[in-house]
Amino acid sequence: MEWIRIVRYANEGFSPMTYSTGEYFYKGEIFDYNAQNKINLEDPLLIKPSEWSGNYCYFHMFDIKSVEDRGILGHRKGHTINVGYLPGDYLVYVRALNADDQPAIHIDRHTQSLADQLIFEFDKTQRLDKFNWVKMKLSLAVQRNQEHLEKNKYKFADERYTEMLLFPEDIEHITQVRQVPFGHAIHKFPLTKTGSFEEKQAFGIDC
Repeated sequence: MEWIRIVRYANEGFSPMTYSTGEYFYKGEIFDYNAQNKINLEDPLLIKPSEWSGNYCYFHMFDIKSVEDRGILGHRKGHTINVGYLPGDYLVYVRALNADDQPAIHIDRHTQSLADQLIFEFDKTQRLDKFNWVKMKLSLAVQRNQEHLEKNKYKFADERYTEMLLFPEDIEHITQVRQVPFGHAIHKFPLTKTGSFEEKQAFGIDC
């Protein structure tokens, strides 16, 4: 089995927190990130929770410069680095991006005017759709990121590509967890591992 490294900069570790973002979550699995995955706004698998519990993590070729003063995660500078591994075939929420920085889903938006019974259809290809969340296997998300890097000759992927959401039930599947001080070289933790881990939850300190 392949295991993929995930990283979270937070003094509270992988402990879930409550967030309110107003974004869509598509609970169905995406098998092809480059396909025209059209989703109706009334699809029961498409939800928009007012708040949710979990945390933000990062995976595969995460740019640690994001945690510098002027980085998008500059507010996390100085926080503890939490490293763990999830199975490659595990389903996770990632941004709805394809390898070309375009939406991997297109939400059909319809609304009905009660006054005149007219149905209005909004733009199906809004670029904002790529900021919503979709589920795909972690290994497929890694493949998407690698394809994006190769196409653009980037060394690291930006925050949108490496960001993922973990809910409490997902956090329980993290294994080989280690906590190290800020500034520790995360490249010492391999991007992937193979084999089986007997220990499903190992909250240790590795300084």
